Amino acid sequence: MPAELVNNCYLVIDDQNAGATNQKYLYFQSMPDDLQSTKTANINEIQILGRSEPIKTYGSSGPRSWNLELHFFNNDGNSVNEVVNWTNWLESLAYPIYLNGISYGLPRLIFSFGKVLTVRVICSSVTTTWNSPWDADGTMTDSQMITNIVGPMHASSQIVLDQISRIPFGHNEVFNGAHNNSTD
Repeated sequence: MPAELVNNCYLVIDDQNAGATNQKYLYFQSMPDDLQSTKTANINEIQILGRSEPIKTYGSSGPRSWNLELHFFNNDGNSVNEVVNWTNWLESLAYPIYLNGISYGLPRLIFSFGKVLTVRVICSSVTTTWNSPWDADGTMTDSQMITNIVGPMHASSQIVLDQISRIPFGHNEVFNGAHNNSTD
């Protein structure tokens, strides 16, 4: 692992499905500017005749989602494919695993963000932006870059990761932080 990568912030495919054989880690090249967590409770409203407002009860909830943007850089100028390979790997996480024509669902991942959390997730969304400069070897002039695009030197991917767990979390587990270290 190159020294410039962040050791304890990564994604790794951690799937027991027959088709998931690539255990490649994606260590972050740089820390995201922010990490956003979203959890939404679905509330039922019960209308009572003669009551001025409904009674609200808990119905269910959506997944806990993590939103972050990762940046990929070709630091040495030798391999533009490095940026493309990382973004392809990340985008592949939003596709199901197929084996003999049978879908085994999305790859399950372990998402680790330093001491903040280590959780099991699936990737529900990836949006990649290819950024300039496009020059692979640093020798093209501006006019040459327009006609001879070699490849990206920088790309950013906005990803949404949905936490998955075999056992649902309740108020006490979340209050005590158990939901931040769950890879069951």
